[in-house]
Amino acid sequence: MAYSIAEFKAQCKGTVAEPGDEGYNYMKWAPNGGLPSKIVVMPSDTNDIAKAIKFARANGLDIGILGGGHNNSTASASNGLLLNMRKLNTIQIDEKSKVGYIQSGALVGEIEDETAKYGLGACVPIYSQISIGGYVTAGGFGFSMGAHGLAADSLLSATVVLATGEIVDASATENPDLFWAIKGGGSNFGVVAEVRVKLHDHRADAFAFSAKVYESLFVTMICGPDQKPYVIVNGVSNTTEEEGEAAFKGFVDLGPVQITAGQVPWTQTCHYLDAVSDAPANKIIGGAHIDVFDVAQVQKVYEAWERLLQDAPFSAIMCEFYHCGRLADVPLVSAAFAQRYQLKTVLCACSGYSDEYLPHARDTLMNIKKVISASSSPFAQQSIGYVNYGDAYCTLNETEEYTKQIFGPNYPRLQAIKKKYDPEGVFNRWFAIKPGP
Repeated sequence: MAYSIAEFKAQCKGTVAEPGDEGYNYMKWAPNGGLPSKIVVMPSDTNDIAKAIKFARANGLDIGILGGGHNNSTASASNGLLLNMRKLNTIQIDEKSKVGYIQSGALVGEIEDETAKYGLGACVPIYSQISIGGYVTAGGFGFSMGAHGLAADSLLSATVVLATGEIVDASATENPDLFWAIKGGGSNFGVVAEVRVKLHDHRADAFAFSAKVYESLFVTMICGPDQKPYVIVNGVSNTTEEEGEAAFKGFVDLGPVQITAGQVPWTQTCHYLDAVSDAPANKIIGGAHIDVFDVAQVQKVYEAWERLLQDAPFSAIMCEFYHCGRLADVPLVSAAFAQRYQLKTVLCACSGYSDEYLPHARDTLMNIKKVISASSSPFAQQSIGYVNYGDAYCTLNETEEYTKQIFGPNYPRLQAIKKKYDPEGVFNRWFAIKPGP
């Protein structure tokens, strides 16, 4: 039975705001990624989430879940009720057991600052402004993937609020089917309020460049502060300066125009791409996979990127060279995440374009994606890219085409779990899984 917004506000500890109210904010880092919501709720605790879900369902409101606001699509937005998770940002570290208890709204920069106090680190992404909840439940690539694998593979348990408003724990021993599903299945099964993750020993500093097994390397096409185009080779290694210099020697010997290398605090590494995040105006990102990285094709990609800059002047293309051994070694059936490929990931960011260019941005992105993977295998060419870079696809849920591609052979099992925990499809914003028969 429906009940009033006044009654709902009286029940919640957190902020409940309508248009015009203080605290009403549905905006994200990309203006085109938000939707004007009827109600924005900033929960103060897990019970607030449960109350918000019950209120939305009683009043026929769609539900969106906003964490760091880093998704450029409307998958983390809603015209109905938007759950803004940023107040749920508590981070607690059990140093002895090396476990982090992290609420879903905590941002990567906050997590890195806290774990570093204990000489530990979580598997987190390369952007400081991403929240942990959406990142882990969608899979999770990052600097430490070569050493520790996928972020979802370090997930120990989670607190989840279901479509009924029921609050449950999910782990290997408690609701294990739900636990399996949220390790890659994203927001399809409920609102993840808190995650418990395995932490790993970490040096307090890092060398700026490296390409060994436990490090990550990036080749980025991006405009500098002077708005001139640059190709930057950047790597991160949680090693000593001597080890980093030795590993990076081959790149230095190429004779690049400018070299910046040395030890930096590890907590700074997640700020490497903040400039991309802070770019003004509209944005859309997409992913590609490659298994061939050749000079001729890179030149074509560079030329396509230069053309893109005419309409989207803050655009960037980044080839990410992670060591995928630990990712691929985990059996596909161990978690919902199905992209355990020995492929290289490419991020395409179409950024800084006007409202007039909005109708053309996705097509432009798709054309650049074709150029990027043109010399790679048919499998790589047909891939829609890393799932967390799926802004151009994740809300196209009229059919199951892209959802089936993302989850591959795990999709039938996900459908069965969806039927059990969310049979009415309440959570349907991101690569929506249809409940099984």
